[in-house]
Amino acid sequence: MNLLRSDAGNAEIAEACRRLRLSPMAEVICDMSAEPACQPSYREVAVKLLNAVIASRQNNRLQKSMEQLKLTYQDACLDGFYANHKGLNTPTAKELCCCEWILQRRNMLITGGTLSGKTWIGDMLSVSAVIKGFKVCRMPMFKFVLEIGTLGFSGIDRVITRMLRHDLIYLDGFGQQPLQPEESIALQQLTERAAGRCSILITTILDQKGWADIFTENQSSINNFESIYSRLTAKPSINIHLSNSYYKRGASVRAQSAQC
Repeated sequence: MNLLRSDAGNAEIAEACRRLRLSPMAEVICDMSAEPACQPSYREVAVKLLNAVIASRQNNRLQKSMEQLKLTYQDACLDGFYANHKGLNTPTAKELCCCEWILQRRNMLITGGTLSGKTWIGDMLSVSAVIKGFKVCRMPMFKFVLEIGTLGFSGIDRVITRMLRHDLIYLDGFGQQPLQPEESIALQQLTERAAGRCSILITTILDQKGWADIFTENQSSINNFESIYSRLTAKPSINIHLSNSYYKRGASVRAQSAQC
């Protein structure tokens, strides 16, 4: 590619930017007027070009982070929040989306029946966290159990160390199957080592008794359960219980709207 002339026009400069894969700069150049009297100063041009590249890279990082999360609801956001959740109102959801609780390293437990909107809310908070620049590790609980079960006791430290590199650890769907000793130990170590370092968000259909039931019948696992549950529920942790069916109510509201 030949060097540009000092008197090159905006169209020529924009085309050179595209060839160099600097499309954000090309857009800025195209938006600039060709009239000499309307041309911005060199400093203004430099700032505009740099801001365009910075914004583009931020968007690329955001898109990459969202793809890596593999959320069930990629479009979950506050604008789509269903206002009639029993257990979480709009003002509280708005406050949580500010992610101050992640800065404070607080944990969150979201409980509720099937189709109560637990995963949707967990995804909404994860999306908000990523947008605000936090590193989020989302792992369905069955995948966590599978990974620990495959690696065994020797792999627990590796899995936990990798997860602790994030600001928020999101375990979705806890309690779908009993935990084996190595799995309960891994979860206990995760909650213990995460204290003060990052936040943990867990969604589950289980209440406290249900939690106890999925730990295998041995004293070690029972002790692990007590440690894990207390870390996730004791203050300053955030506990949200959804008592209604999000989807059934949502379908009813949509049906009524359609009839109107």
